[in-house]
Amino acid sequence: MTDHDLHRHPGRWFALLALACLAFAPGRAHAALCGTVLTPISASATAVNFGNYDPGGGSAVQASGTITVRCSLLIDVLPSFTVSLSRGQSTTYFPRTMLSGAHALSYNLYTSSALATVWGDGSGGTSTVTNSGVLQVGSLNLTVYGAIPTGQYVNPGSYADSITVTVTY
Repeated sequence: MTDHDLHRHPGRWFALLALACLAFAPGRAHAALCGTVLTPISASATAVNFGNYDPGGGSAVQASGTITVRCSLLIDVLPSFTVSLSRGQSTTYFPRTMLSGAHALSYNLYTSSALATVWGDGSGGTSTVTNSGVLQVGSLNLTVYGAIPTGQYVNPGSYADSITVTVTY
């Protein structure tokens, strides 16, 4: 088709323009259900870093970290899921224990900044955190709140614990 043909037949020009627009038109928008083999859920976490501990500081040392739950797609419908935390090196949730060699420092992890509910596996007075399955863009961040009670006179050192995060959906 020449330029001369387009001027004689303006309807053809419109048809070509319409086809070109359709070729570059976006497809239908849709959301995928995450948590399947094709779109698995993943989780990552940042550490709860308490910094320096002063046993005579007068109040609990507090810090927070983040658990990020995400799907492999940009816009996902995350199914309802539950996040639980392990006891770490402790034999109980009340309290959890950080270790520096043979020395222990008690602490705990909570579901809110009020420090009222210990985040655990739902047993022995602990709670889990549940998401009811809503449309998310990329990921969902959950805050973990930690506290070390005052008055623990422990040896100087670097105290640490390792917590397993479990996402059940």
